[in-house]
Amino acid sequence: MIKLKNLMNESMGLGDLPSSKLIKMKMTLSELEASEKVESVINESPSSEELRIVLMAIKKIAKYRSVPIDQAVNDVINAAEQLDRDIKKGKIK
Repeated sequence: MIKLKNLMNESMGLGDLPSSKLIKMKMTLSELEASEKVESVINESPSSEELRIVLMAIKKIAKYRSVPIDQAVNDVINAAEQLDRDIKKGKIK
């Protein structure tokens, strides 16, 4: 049986790990995501303020380009996807 002091040392990364449970505890989040293919995106509904801001952008684009609102929605989605790609490439911080 493992003494509490030894168990605490093991859980903090000091010494040899005696069990697979402690090995899993020692894994970093990136290792865990890679090994279990955990999706790191949490989808939650937008706030009313976020919706208000996006609606304002859609209406401004529709007015500026003189296009129907559904086409302006597609333009905003395309712009957001482009910005997402640029952020991932490190062009935007």
